[in-house]
Amino acid sequence: MATVQLFVGANNFTGEVDRQLLIDTLNDRHEGYTLSEGQGMWQGKPEPMVLVTISDSFDRVMSTILKIKTTLNQDAVGWIKLPDMQFA
Repeated sequence: MATVQLFVGANNFTGEVDRQLLIDTLNDRHEGYTLSEGQGMWQGKPEPMVLVTISDSFDRVMSTILKIKTTLNQDAVGWIKLPDMQFA
């Protein structure tokens, strides 16, 4: 199990994050995750972004990143591997 944060920026054509499409993509692949809204900068311009935190198999998360990239028309999806999430 790996804990990974994804940085999902705005669609290259609309300038917005299609939250429902992102949620549908995540729901198809993971039992649970956390979404946080934010604002990022891309090429000197502010844009909406969603921070996604997932704990699942590393390979499954990497596959999801590729799916998000194509489905949401992203040039790239940033990600960081965090220390493993703990549950009590």
